[in-house]
Amino acid sequence: MKTFLLSIALVALTFVSPTISGFEWRYPEPRGKFFGNYVVQAIEAKGILQLAGTRVPQGLYMEGTLDADSAHIGSATIKGCATLTNCIVDGDISICGKGFLKCSLIGGITEIGGTLEAYKTEFCGCIQAASGFIELRGCSAVGMYLFPCGEELQVVKILQGSVIQSDIVFQSGKGRVILDRSSALCGRIHGGILCSSD
Repeated sequence: MKTFLLSIALVALTFVSPTISGFEWRYPEPRGKFFGNYVVQAIEAKGILQLAGTRVPQGLYMEGTLDADSAHIGSATIKGCATLTNCIVDGDISICGKGFLKCSLIGGITEIGGTLEAYKTEFCGCIQAASGFIELRGCSAVGMYLFPCGEELQVVKILQGSVIQSDIVFQSGKGRVILDRSSALCGRIHGGILCSSD
């Protein structure tokens, strides 16, 4: 019933682009800046957006701050800060800012233009980052490719049982990988050195 009513609302809102409390919404118009347990085909938003149990199959484009809990998203582009908890992203995700991921699954490539901190998250595609700092705790990732970002050092921490299945490449040649005893790097490090966390 919720999906049917939301579909009617989407049709009605296709012809307008409302501004609510300084937040510009392309479609649909949520209650304030919060989406609950609904199916929303696509979201394009500016400002602060909260998702709780929301399904966004066609993807999300966000300029501002995203706080998502138990959301299922087709793909995501966030220009700002993003916090994802218990979320699934079927395709690629791009975060130009700070990314905090907890107990989530990323099905495609992860692009980071800032910092990334992840806990118990599975990255099915490569992590590509222009970042000075990445920390993975209890995570798995296919591999990592880090572009120069203007930082003197680029640091990747692999901790608490994290597994990187292939190589970590630092294009800048200024990389440091910190690996604890419970974690594993199955590939090689290019353009950086391995340091023990102990």
